[in-house]
Amino acid sequence: MPRDRRLRTGLTLVETLVVCVVIGILLTLLLTGVQAARSMARRSACLFNFKQVALALQNYESASKRFPAGMMRGEGWLVKILPHIEQTALLEEVRNHLEASDGMPFRTPVAVYICPEDPQHSRLGASTSMAGNTGVWPVATGFSGMFSPIGEAFARMGYSGAGEVAIVDVSDGLSATIAISEILHANYTQERLRVNWNLQEQFGVAEGEGLRAKCESLPHAPKSSGYVGDMSSRGTPWTSGDMGATLYNHLSVPNSPSCYNCTDVMSASIAASSAHSGLINCAFADGHVTPIHSAVDLKVWREMGSRNGADELVSDSF
Repeated sequence: MPRDRRLRTGLTLVETLVVCVVIGILLTLLLTGVQAARSMARRSACLFNFKQVALALQNYESASKRFPAGMMRGEGWLVKILPHIEQTALLEEVRNHLEASDGMPFRTPVAVYICPEDPQHSRLGASTSMAGNTGVWPVATGFSGMFSPIGEAFARMGYSGAGEVAIVDVSDGLSATIAISEILHANYTQERLRVNWNLQEQFGVAEGEGLRAKCESLPHAPKSSGYVGDMSSRGTPWTSGDMGATLYNHLSVPNSPSCYNCTDVMSASIAASSAHSGLINCAFADGHVTPIHSAVDLKVWREMGSRNGADELVSDSF
């Protein structure tokens, strides 16, 4: 009997499984590539937003001959630069809101103040991913950065450098001094880098390094170890000019935890942080923007945080 030599048109089970595996691998590679491209696009958009805000600071300085204070008469520095990002009408809305003093958070977001990698959270007042540099550790070194909460009260408390900074005040040069850095804003979670944690002891001015070490050693899940903290202040609302909200310092390297000094805010360690892997975006006082690695040397980071060289932590008490 002759053998049937017709061509086989189907696939065996093994061949089908191989095809499925290959398709799965290709889809995984494709999705990974798409996710990487999207992340790169968000990072580029974040850099663009920083450049816009850095340019607004330059325009503010050109008009006022000084950089804005971190906060003055209730208005944070991000409020002051609104006219320079074509948001004059919003400036009036903010001022009316502040004058009303109704205690409600300001909920109008400004897209350029948010890093797309860390989007706005709707439960809180409108947030920002940007914070102004107040110096290394204001309680010990004075307000040696580009921003301070201006006011006579700070001078009476012994703080130096409180006021609006002029170009002549920046002896290190604008290109060597960070003005703005990224922060992970609060979203009412207990995430380690989104909360300003309360340390369980208070450190004096001579103990700044002890404060830094204690804060940096917080466990991965501080709440589970008994720590409590402020889940709503970081970057929120963007109209604020308070330390721990839209102001930070250079006591600790980027992507470290942020800690109140027991419950004291002005002597807190408030660190820069970001949703990017291993880096943060920073805008310098001359307007240029660059990413900085989280593993930056602490001494170098502190030098970039001071407009007057590498600040030494003083040994007084407060």
